[in-house]
Amino acid sequence: MALRVPRRLVLLAALAAAVVLTYMLCAPAMLPRDDVEEGSSPKDGPPAGPRPDESLLAATRPAEAHPASPVTPAPDKPSGIAYYLPVAKFTDSKWLRMNTILNKAVRVCDKTTMDTVDKTITDQLGCDITLEAERGWGKLCTKTKAIYDHLCRANKLGNHEFFIKLDDDTMVDPRMEEYIMRELSGRNVFFGFSPGWIRSATKYHNWFGGPFYGFSASVLDKICGCSMPDCPDGMGEDEWTGYMLGECNITKEDILLPKGYVYHHDYDAPRVTIKFHKLHG
Repeated sequence: MALRVPRRLVLLAALAAAVVLTYMLCAPAMLPRDDVEEGSSPKDGPPAGPRPDESLLAATRPAEAHPASPVTPAPDKPSGIAYYLPVAKFTDSKWLRMNTILNKAVRVCDKTTMDTVDKTITDQLGCDITLEAERGWGKLCTKTKAIYDHLCRANKLGNHEFFIKLDDDTMVDPRMEEYIMRELSGRNVFFGFSPGWIRSATKYHNWFGGPFYGFSASVLDKICGCSMPDCPDGMGEDEWTGYMLGECNITKEDILLPKGYVYHHDYDAPRVTIKFHKLHG
């Protein structure tokens, strides 16, 4: 007697066999491929479907997964150094461009320079400020006073923490800037090299040599609140700055900067010799 299998079982078995066959044929295409980057289409396959909405994904991420926003310093917090460089007809513009510190200084010209020098030269110098004060070895003090007057009438030092006056025959190691910002930031200071003392009618005043000296913005605020004395005959601009600070009774720290970072007139090493001539005119 033959065994009869219900037709329903036969249909179920056929359906199961079809499912198994379909899986065996499609499984390789479902496996990850090494030659496909995340989010891209296979090199020889169909194009990828639409990508998920990134804004929706972002909404589901924890807060700490988002990159931190950059911290922007407060706009009224002073930082950095404002360099001021008096220039004249003999200033070499190429030398300024090759010197990292001198090249970023504010170049201060004067009426004498602008009136007596060919416009081609003044264009090369790139004057940032032109003063009415006269230039000349005997007038350096007057020009320096005019620079301070200009700063007081303008925005002082803007967002800079320090003022530094330079000579164009000065070479500055950029590490000097790092030292000033690291050691003097936040202090009420007057600083420089080659210290000296000058006597007024009633007292002595400290001053620093002209090639490189400066003070903090807080000292400039006090200068602008003082009626600066005129330049006595024969007094150098660096001596007068110390004299002026003393006569204005400006309280400050006098800081002698370390040696080995600023060179004036010349620099001599085994393979390099730099010398300046015709320093003043």
